[in-house]
Amino acid sequence: MRRQQVAAAGLARLLAIATLTAATVACSKRNSSHGDAALPASDAMTDATTESDASADVSAKNDDARTGVGGGFPCDASEQCLTGACNLGVCSDWQHAMRIRIDTTSTGADVSETVTDFPLLVRLGGAANAFDFSQARADGGDIRFVDDKGHNLNYQIERWDNQRHLAELWVSVPRIVGSSAANVIILYWGNEFAGPLASGTAVFDSYTCVYHVEDTIVAPPGAKQIHDDSGHNYVGSIDSPSSANTHADGVIGYGLALDGRRNFLTTSSIPQNPQSLSISLWFNAQLDAPSGLAAFYLPGLALSDGSTNLALAMAPGGTLSFSVSHESAMVPVTSLTSYDDHAWHFVTARLSASGQYLFVDGESVAENPTLTSADPSQDSVWRFGQLPGVAAAGVPSAYFGGVLDEIRVSGNEESAAWIKLAYATQRPGSSAVTYLPAQ
Repeated sequence: MRRQQVAAAGLARLLAIATLTAATVACSKRNSSHGDAALPASDAMTDATTESDASADVSAKNDDARTGVGGGFPCDASEQCLTGACNLGVCSDWQHAMRIRIDTTSTGADVSETVTDFPLLVRLGGAANAFDFSQARADGGDIRFVDDKGHNLNYQIERWDNQRHLAELWVSVPRIVGSSAANVIILYWGNEFAGPLASGTAVFDSYTCVYHVEDTIVAPPGAKQIHDDSGHNYVGSIDSPSSANTHADGVIGYGLALDGRRNFLTTSSIPQNPQSLSISLWFNAQLDAPSGLAAFYLPGLALSDGSTNLALAMAPGGTLSFSVSHESAMVPVTSLTSYDDHAWHFVTARLSASGQYLFVDGESVAENPTLTSADPSQDSVWRFGQLPGVAAAGVPSAYFGGVLDEIRVSGNEESAAWIKLAYATQRPGSSAVTYLPAQ
């Protein structure tokens, strides 16, 4: 008990002493280092809706990327198309199709507000559905997504494991209506001549940085790096990489396992913090100790201490806090519940004109509506898995022991509905996303 009290005091002291620097998301847009190509402008979504009860006009040829030169005409299952197959009432060069429903009613995500430009997680294989990987290209390059009007949707393949028959993909859905079971997108596959169109940048370019963890980079010997899927090229580097595992079991594909003693993920330098900020990640804490989940940190010169502008941390006992540097003092909001239970949790910290908020598993657990901005900051770095210490005050750094996954920083104020929908659609076994065979 004495050790926990000392540790708790140390963490509180660290948050109180830490000073300035904050998060940016006003980033220039560069091309993804993966060479991904976004869908052509003519295929881009305009005023697309995902409400399946708004039926598409199939009285004429449907000109979209999945039908092919000889397809696009209305059909039914009893008719024979000139080329390809009759999929969901349209002749297509893609042999297979599946409807994917996003249920925002009380039996699904329980979200009442409409959410726009949402990156939806689609799982294929495993417990999610009986997707037949033998029908698609070995690399998933023939995958296509459309809304219920036939508009192409940008998407990214995070993982396509043709051997284990598992895949995770992110689809940019323009509009998901609240309190509705009629939100539908369509997945097509089965065309050996179709080239890959997946693009992380097209899905996540509104974020400052996005780390799926799945996406590691070939680095110099002894180094480990993780690709930034936002396209802004804030590559994540693992400090003390020898004891870190980038292929641990994550909540979405692989996760990043940290030892709780010395390693963490750090970004390259990011410009000063914006007025609005959202940080989200999945974590599975495996040590009962003070630890840092995320910190926006300005390293000091030579041997001097740096300064922390924003911090997301776990105290002994497992409570979470989100602290913001305001008038040269760290101001926290803290959860009442503990989350060091060796289970996966989704945490989002948000700072904006509406206040300082901490969400866990889709629900607000702590808030301060009166604190609406952080102190100005210089260019800094994000550190995930570490709360930097203050040597001059005798406060050591606090490291996270456990697994992190799907780390994101955004310069946008993500609404409570957005955060709840993200948790509901990403958690394993979700009833919010269902996969329906072609009819």
